[in-house]
Amino acid sequence: MHGLYTAVWRLYTHKDAMPGISKFCILTTILYIVYLSTEDLMKKSLVTITIISMILYAGLGCNQDNPTELAWINDTAVTLNEIIWTRDAGWNVGELNYDQKWTNGYIDGQRTEFKEVNVLDGYVIGVDETLNEVTVIIQGTTSNSLSLHEGSSEVYTITQ
Repeated sequence: MHGLYTAVWRLYTHKDAMPGISKFCILTTILYIVYLSTEDLMKKSLVTITIISMILYAGLGCNQDNPTELAWINDTAVTLNEIIWTRDAGWNVGELNYDQKWTNGYIDGQRTEFKEVNVLDGYVIGVDETLNEVTVIIQGTTSNSLSLHEGSSEVYTITQ
C-alpha cells in the first residue's frame, strides 16, 4: 500500500507527469488510498466526506481543462479554400503534418469557425481555390508564425 501511495504522490508533485490528469484527480486517489488503509470507521467517514466535498467543489469532473481554440479572419483579398494550422514551417502543402484545417472556403473579410488546436507554437498557411499556397502574414506580426496561450480562444487576422 505504501508503494502505491508513494507513486501517486510523485505524480502529484511532478508538474507535467501526466497531462490531462488534474491534481484534483491525483489528490482524490491519494485520499482513496488513505481510505482503504484505515480501519477506523470514523476515519473512513471523514475521508469519504472529504472526497465527496472535493468532487462537488471541483464541479464533478477531473478533466475540465479549457481547450485552446483558434479562429481566423481572412483579409488577403483572395478566397482561401483552406487555412492550415501546423507545427511545420515547410511549404509543400500536400506533405504538411497539420494540426487543424479550416476547409469551408473563406472570402475576403470572412471569419472562420473556432476549432480546438493542440499545437501552441505553429504556422498558418493559406491555400487558394486552385490549391496553390498563398503566403499569409498574421496581422500585427511580420510572419506566419504564432505562439498561443494554452486554454485561450483567439481570433487572428491573416493578410498577404
